[in-house]
Amino acid sequence: MTKSELTVLRLTANSLFNAGLKIDTDIDWNEVFVESKKQAVCALAYDATKNLNIPSDINEKWFNYSVSFLRKNLQVNDNHNYVHNFMKEINIPYCILKGCASEYYYPNRTLRAMGDVDFLVDNENLEEARKKFEEAGFTADENGHDFHIAVVKGNMDLELHYAVPGLPDGSEGDGVREVLKDIIANSTETKIGDATFMMPTALHHGIVMLLHTYNHLIFEGIGLRHLCDWAVFVNYFSEEDFEQNFKEGFQKSGLWKFARILSATACKYLKMPYKSWIGEIDDKLCDSLIADIFDGGNFGAKNSERGWQSQMIAHRGDAKLKKSKFAQLVSVKNYDAAKKFPIFKKCRILYPFGWIFLGVRYIINIILGRRPKVNMSELAQGAEQRREIYKQFQLFEGDNNNG
Repeated sequence: MTKSELTVLRLTANSLFNAGLKIDTDIDWNEVFVESKKQAVCALAYDATKNLNIPSDINEKWFNYSVSFLRKNLQVNDNHNYVHNFMKEINIPYCILKGCASEYYYPNRTLRAMGDVDFLVDNENLEEARKKFEEAGFTADENGHDFHIAVVKGNMDLELHYAVPGLPDGSEGDGVREVLKDIIANSTETKIGDATFMMPTALHHGIVMLLHTYNHLIFEGIGLRHLCDWAVFVNYFSEEDFEQNFKEGFQKSGLWKFARILSATACKYLKMPYKSWIGEIDDKLCDSLIADIFDGGNFGAKNSERGWQSQMIAHRGDAKLKKSKFAQLVSVKNYDAAKKFPIFKKCRILYPFGWIFLGVRYIINIILGRRPKVNMSELAQGAEQRREIYKQFQLFEGDNNNG
């Protein structure tokens, strides 16, 4: 890692777990500040700089940026409140995904960078919920997503989910679906500060986080914030309680090994206290995972090529990671073509015409400067390196990843 990346890690560890790590002052503090933004841990990292000799101009920028995040957090919490009151008014059960549910587990809740408000409804209530939001002046747009509708009005940016992100299609997702089947019914009204929301059970929240983390790790990239979310969640429970309350559900979902890998990485790099149920995880795998996190940044903020690489790794809903890079790329382009021209699903022989359309559109976008040129050889190499990391997670393989 670069000095700035290592410094962001150490500051974050000191902020979350009072790690007491020494911070090298012979560094470019502006690079550290920029890196903390790209990893979505700006306020967390700044919280641990109190006694450090940071140049005044950078300290001021960092402070102001952190304060702007705190303001945004207040607004997002207000939006959670709005969703809760609105859903009660229209009498549609729901629960929050991430957001305030993740914030709940932080020792200092104000320091978590909040995003938009993601909330889940049952499929049978989706159209009614959409209709009610539109009647209330919101615009609703599926925007090409397979699991949520964007619901927007003024400074309220909401995501109305009808499926949990990262849930695999087919039999690979049966275990997860079984564990999550009562996620809405078992959620409870919870309050943080002035925000009231329906919070999923701890088990359901843990599964949502693991699915969300893996989903974005493959397709865009995750920031250090995602690892922080997981670390404070794990550390909230005693070793005995965590193993007793989560192991069986995570194993049934095929997520137990991934949970242990994330936890081992949090121990090594964020200094989260070690938990005996983590067992032995290959140090090199933790190193590769943290390098992958820093390569991508929060939702791909550092590496725009990850989206292209992902097309050689998997497509959303497919958890197998068993196809060759070329076969996977063909599969993704077939999927894209079918979304653009639904008739291709009925007549697969037409798929090559879809590829031609997508290829011509890509070339036109390059000519118009809307898309950068890509080096296919470098993309393939990067995709293969990432695939080798992700295959070790053994996701959605059920009880055989006991650890």
